[in-house]
Amino acid sequence: MIKELNKTGDNKPQRNEKGQLLPGNTANPKGRPLDSISLTDAIKRRLKDLSPDQKRTALDWLADNIIQDALENNNAMRKLIWNYVDGMPRASLDITSVGEKISGINYIIPNGDNNPTNPQTASGK
Repeated sequence: MIKELNKTGDNKPQRNEKGQLLPGNTANPKGRPLDSISLTDAIKRRLKDLSPDQKRTALDWLADNIIQDALENNNAMRKLIWNYVDGMPRASLDITSVGEKISGINYIIPNGDNNPTNPQTASGK
């Protein structure tokens, strides 16, 4: 059953009772501005104009600079590189409840190959 939620302003998209957008509605009707600048597009455009050897040199230079930045105590860059190389750590929570009381919390710690198959309770048992 689709029900429209109360609108709090003009031009609000229609949503169902769960707050999900209804078909044909968008939360961003104007989209990205036409004059916006994309760093990725600019880099791709510049690389497209280079010869294969120049591309390799430019990409190597960029990679060297990123790695050097991470090595010089830039923890944010170090974390970003780590997440891109290994992927974000995965974990899940399973909360089992009875009525209003929580009867147990289980969490899964991924093993070495990022396959969450090692369930343990929150108390470590």
